[in-house]
Amino acid sequence: MKKIPIGALKEFANKYGCDHVIVFATTGKIEHVATWGRSIKDCDQAAQFGDMMKDVLGWPKSLHAVPNRVKRLQERVKELEGVLDEIEAEKRG
Repeated sequence: MKKIPIGALKEFANKYGCDHVIVFATTGKIEHVATWGRSIKDCDQAAQFGDMMKDVLGWPKSLHAVPNRVKRLQERVKELEGVLDEIEAEKRG
């Protein structure tokens, strides 16, 4: 089995009106967990639930995932915090 495409989860969510989709699938002895969320918050919540599933299944923590949309938001927040720090430093003199 190939990696479960996130687009398939999004398609499922749109078809059935879901905000979160968490998929557990197996191919023989190989287990797969894939998650999708409509908003960034939903995406993060779905990923956290997927990570809880992985914990119960005994997967290593290294396989926990942060969704790309959440990563991009975290990077943007860091960038904006840096800009804010610079502005505050300029104000202080």
